[in-house]
Amino acid sequence: MKYNIELSNSANKAIRKKTLTETDLLDALDKFISWTEKKDVNIDVTKMVGVWEGFYRIRLGDLRIILLVDYERHVIFVDRIGPRGDVYK
Repeated sequence: MKYNIELSNSANKAIRKKTLTETDLLDALDKFISWTEKKDVNIDVTKMVGVWEGFYRIRLGDLRIILLVDYERHVIFVDRIGPRGDVYK
């Protein structure tokens, strides 16, 4: 299933600063989509709670990708990309 990807200003800035390359982001999102379809992929995903309820967190080493999925519109909104100590602030 095809999903459109939308980036927040913060996520777009992280891509421009090379915190995470576009290719690595797309690979992680592709694995995430496979994970949501119950396929066996090697990805660390957690459904978030509290203030971040409804969001998912993808862990890539020390980096975190915080995203929200709209399954009806087939849109993945990447809210934040960054080191684990800064991304939740």
